[in-house]
Amino acid sequence: MSITKAYFLKLGSSGKWEEDSISTGKIRFGWNDVPLEMLNRQDWDTIRKVIEDDFTNRKMKTGATNDFNALRSICLSNEETIFITFSSGKMYWCVPKNGPIKQDEKSKYREAKGGWSNKDIFAKRLFETHQLSGKLTKYQAFLGTCCSIGNELKEFEYLVTIIEGNDTSEYLRLVDARRNTTEALIPAIKNLTPKDFEVLIDLIFRNAGWKRTSVLGEVMKFVDIVLEEPIHRTVQGQKNIHGVQIKSKSSLEEYRKYAHTFLSEYKDIFQSFFFVVHTPDRGLDSHFEEAESIRIIKAPEIADLCLENGLLSWVMEKSR
Repeated sequence: MSITKAYFLKLGSSGKWEEDSISTGKIRFGWNDVPLEMLNRQDWDTIRKVIEDDFTNRKMKTGATNDFNALRSICLSNEETIFITFSSGKMYWCVPKNGPIKQDEKSKYREAKGGWSNKDIFAKRLFETHQLSGKLTKYQAFLGTCCSIGNELKEFEYLVTIIEGNDTSEYLRLVDARRNTTEALIPAIKNLTPKDFEVLIDLIFRNAGWKRTSVLGEVMKFVDIVLEEPIHRTVQGQKNIHGVQIKSKSSLEEYRKYAHTFLSEYKDIFQSFFFVVHTPDRGLDSHFEEAESIRIIKAPEIADLCLENGLLSWVMEKSR
């Protein structure tokens, strides 16, 4: 794509045209006092006077110039321009189609070439607002109709990068750093004592919001940890509990014994069963779960979970 400019556009007061604009592929805007034919012949001197008179009639001393510039930007934008807007927790973008300004019973509008999209050009990344940089989401607070996407903080550069389906250089460096850290964590985790490894797994679940509970009745040798879900409960109001078996080393044969025992004896007690092992034998290392309620967690995933749950420093201290 060849993109030279970008604008944030509010689709009607309080977003009243968002749904229609996005579904019909229209770039809707107002300015009811400006005649359609005046826009299409680009009589900008007269249009400026119409807008200034409107502001004067409403006893508004400022804002006419910004209002005029916004309308002019919308009308003069070409197919090297991008418009963005926000709706239902997502960012949408489009390219205006060259051609005359049109009008229907709702508003004036331009046609969006290919319609509005909330994904990159390869339709791989969904632009959910909470996952975008504040460089773009800050424009949601803009009170006017249209404003230029600047580049003081590389806002324009960032927008073009993500629409073209690329990642920022900062993100790529972090991906490399995370990959290197994960790879470094794996041997450190494998070098933990069995007791320290059990503590680490307990910390991972607790930091993720799970609660470790005591086993009801007698000591249950089948599991090392009994977990309680942080929110969910059964229909009867009872808490869902899950079992965790932790092994520093294990084989496919040993895993299958635990899996069989869980499915035949403990399925009614535990909602699911986690089999955690940092050094599986070759057979177990290439094995996948045989039931939806059983999950095998191995060293690479354990390392990822350490990073996600803030336990890098803990492992580092144990490795000193």
